[in-house]
Amino acid sequence: MTSSVFLVLLGLSAGPIVTVRVDAKPRHAISPFIYGVSAVSPEKAKELGLTTVRWGGNRTSRFNWKAQADNAGSDWFFLNGKAGSWADFIAGDRRAGLSSYLTVPMLPWVAKGAEGWSFSVAKYGPQQKAESYVADRGNGLRPDGTPITGNDPRDSSVASTPAFQADGIKSLKLPTSGPPRLYGLDNEPMLWNHTHRDVHPEPPSYDEVFARGRDMAIAIKKVDPLALVAGPCSWGWTDLTFSSLDEGKDRYATHADNVAHGNQPFLAWYLAQMKAASARSGMRLLDAVDVHFYPQGQADGQPVFGGTTPSDAMRSLRLRSTRGLWDKTYRDESWIGEPVALIPRVRAWVDANYPGTKIAIGEYSWGGDDDASGAVAQAEVLGIFARERVDYAYFWAGLSGVQRFAFQLYGNPDGRHKGFGSTYLDARSDAPDRVSAFAALRDDGATTIVLVNRDLKAPAEVRLALATAPVSGELFRLPNPPGPIRRESWAAKAGTLTVTLQPLTASLVVIPKAKP
Repeated sequence: MTSSVFLVLLGLSAGPIVTVRVDAKPRHAISPFIYGVSAVSPEKAKELGLTTVRWGGNRTSRFNWKAQADNAGSDWFFLNGKAGSWADFIAGDRRAGLSSYLTVPMLPWVAKGAEGWSFSVAKYGPQQKAESYVADRGNGLRPDGTPITGNDPRDSSVASTPAFQADGIKSLKLPTSGPPRLYGLDNEPMLWNHTHRDVHPEPPSYDEVFARGRDMAIAIKKVDPLALVAGPCSWGWTDLTFSSLDEGKDRYATHADNVAHGNQPFLAWYLAQMKAASARSGMRLLDAVDVHFYPQGQADGQPVFGGTTPSDAMRSLRLRSTRGLWDKTYRDESWIGEPVALIPRVRAWVDANYPGTKIAIGEYSWGGDDDASGAVAQAEVLGIFARERVDYAYFWAGLSGVQRFAFQLYGNPDGRHKGFGSTYLDARSDAPDRVSAFAALRDDGATTIVLVNRDLKAPAEVRLALATAPVSGELFRLPNPPGPIRRESWAAKAGTLTVTLQPLTASLVVIPKAKP
């Protein structure tokens, strides 16, 4: 038995040969929790082969577990609404064999009930916009666009404390044995002064986000001995380095809060503070560092993560921008204008400031809900998460678009939940811009390879030349246009397997364990 497997991918006559080497020596375990989604039913999650579901998003910052109500914030006229319950969410996940990620509010105010809103036109005067259904529900901006200040948070909300949130967790009567549960420290707190400015108009600082996170983590850990805590649940690129207070009136030019904290990037400082606070409290207060990521590039006047029915320019940008997760040489094609290299960047801060902290991509999306590029980009992203040792990841949101087929390819392509595998194998392509490859070893001994044809127009003929001649196996295709995964059986001819990949598609090749 040889120590490695070699794949030679032969392109069309118009293009050079692409070579991919897959080392059969196990590289690292793949976290099962990278196949996560927010706002999806347990039944759909089970069908697609997901492993974990997140209760998150802007509304959860104002969720009142006792009243089962929340507030939409600036997303929709600061309007309260009826919400589900933590108990039903966790019970549904448990029945489906899923892990749960529960966002716990840290704001000092939560919705007081399913009815109510923050900026009454009758109380605060004419406003720039009012809801079409109820004209008294204003958007909190005066007709000239300036924000209304000095409003009473009690119009829509009641006070909340860490003790109140701990009582909500305690009320769940969770089992004291079994797998741990993940709790998020609010949702994008550095945006409170925008999303929830009706109750938190002040820009959050380094010190506030840390202090509220520390106090909430202590409260959570005291009532749930199996709790794992994730924070600070950042919204994106800027608050990796700065606080909301740093934005000021000069768009981060002065960044006085950052300067006051020794010019340390916020996330690095936060990790160090959590480490010190953990030592003082006698328990680990931060188990996973949670960062959110949405590609910021635009094509056709639309953002990559929100674009619909895109042009080839959008499709190409969508696929290229996945490099922002890992590639230190890729200069982000957006207002960021520099390499992001999100995962290695965060890992370096973890190693330097709080070793052992896991990495969570608590919210992300590459868009393309109605286009093959969305499904293929998602297949690429899941492979990157496996390769780069991400511990948790949650797609936003619901999986109503074609991205669901990428999750199915990895998690449940055969209806038996035998997908990609649990141990990563090193896979290297000498032309990754044309064909990407990710490989794994399954628990049944099968070697699996996800092949992504990134070319928008041209198919690729794939010949697998293996050290041990293949005999037969399975091939699962994510087609273009995207649809349910298609299963095929293959039998090698003279010890050679050749597969043709259509443009903008992904496939999972399963090579069974050789019989002795």
